[in-house]
This record gives sequence, structure tokens and C-alpha cells, in this order.
Amino acid sequence: MSLKDELSIAFDIQHSLLPKLDKFNANEPRIEAAGVLKPALTVGGDLYNVFFVDRSHLCVCMGDVSGKGISAALFMAVVQTLVRSAARYNASPAAILDHVNKDRAANNESCMFVTLFIAVINLRSGTMAYCNGGHNPPVIIHPDGKAVFLRSMNGGLVGMTDVITYHDDYLVLKPNDTLFLYTDGVTEAFSKEGNMYGDARLNAFLQGKNVLSAQGIVDAVWNDVENFAKGAPQSDDISMLAIRYLGNEVKNA
Repeated sequence: MSLKDELSIAFDIQHSLLPKLDKFNANEPRIEAAGVLKPALTVGGDLYNVFFVDRSHLCVCMGDVSGKGISAALFMAVVQTLVRSAARYNASPAAILDHVNKDRAANNESCMFVTLFIAVINLRSGTMAYCNGGHNPPVIIHPDGKAVFLRSMNGGLVGMTDVITYHDDYLVLKPNDTLFLYTDGVTEAFSKEGNMYGDARLNAFLQGKNVLSAQGIVDAVWNDVENFAKGAPQSDDISMLAIRYLGNEVKNA
């Protein structure tokens, strides 16, 4: 088997770890979700996931492993498994991050790390617990169209040292609030002239995007990044995830 064939298989395996959001949307009336992952190489170290902790709590995560290529993809796969495993026993994002951090710090001969944002949404009340381990701040797009960065008590990079302490922050989502998560491949995209896309452009672009669907938001940001780059090669993995809280009640949830 050639290296090209092996990389193609690795690409398929990496994308099989991503949530099947079309199926999710078809069966879940309380949330609308859309995501994209486009590595700079055949495979990369970005990750995102959306899964139920129980029938009323949804876990959302977005991460970015240091480096690119196969080593980052392998590290990403381990992190995905650790997040799911920890979430089964504890719905606190800080506790999940602490579990992932301690595991990776104790088994990290390669000195890799991951930035990781995790949120757990109570679909009955809209209360969202979240914790940020060195990741880009998500954006909340409100029903009136105003888009604001979600600030938090940022914890340290995940996997570097086991002495880091993580803390949960809380926010109550209103019906039709949209949580937009992304990796730094978006804000650190460069144009041919060497200009960087940046946080300010992302925030300005997301203003008024409440009129779009979750998929429409992801597609619109991707197109804007492409238009900004003007054909410059993609220098980093790019991932985006839009989660719209619809607030619909479901019996027996």
C-alpha cells in the first residue's frame, strides 16, 4: 500500500470520528448543528464533537492539537476518546478537561498539547456550563443579530502539565442563541499580502448572521475566509462548529 493510500485511509478514519450532524438534526428538535473540518494536509489535529451525556444534557467540544499531519491526528483521536469517556461520568466541563489534561500530561513523551473548549448544555433550561483550556473564545450570536465573544476564566493548554486547575463558567442560552466555535486556522488565515484574518474581522462578519441557519453560518464564514485569502495556501487546519439552541420542549427528556 502506498503512502498516498495510507493517508487516504487515515483521512477517512479521522472524519469517521466526527459526529453525523445530518442525522443528529433530523432527530433532535432542541438543537440545530453544523460543522466542518478541513485539514491543511491530508489529516490534521483539529477536532470537534457533539454528543449526549444523557437525554437532557448535550456535550459540545472543539479542539486544536499542536502541529499538523499524522502525529496530530493520532493525538486528536486519543483526546476525542478521553472526552467521551470522562463525560460519561461527569457532566462538568472543567472535570472533563482535568481528566484529559492529567492523562495527556502523564503520557506525553512527544510534548504535544491541545487547546480545548468544552460546554455542556442543559437542553431543558438552556443553562450552559463551559470551560476553556487555552482555546480561541467562541462567539455567541443572539437572536437580535448581535455577536459577542464568550469570555471565560481561561485555563491552560491541555496536556502540558498536570498542575493546571480548570473552572466552570455558566451562561443561560435563550431560544435561538447560536454558539459558534472555531480553531485558529480561521482567525490566523493569511492573505497573499501577508495580512491575517483576525478576531475583529470574524466578530464583525458574524454580526447579523442570526438570519442564517447553523449550516449557513459555517458556510458563510468559510467563504469569507477563502475570499480573504485570495488563493493563498491554507497554512493551518480549519474547523468550525455552529450550535443553535432552539429551546423546544421534548416530552420525557
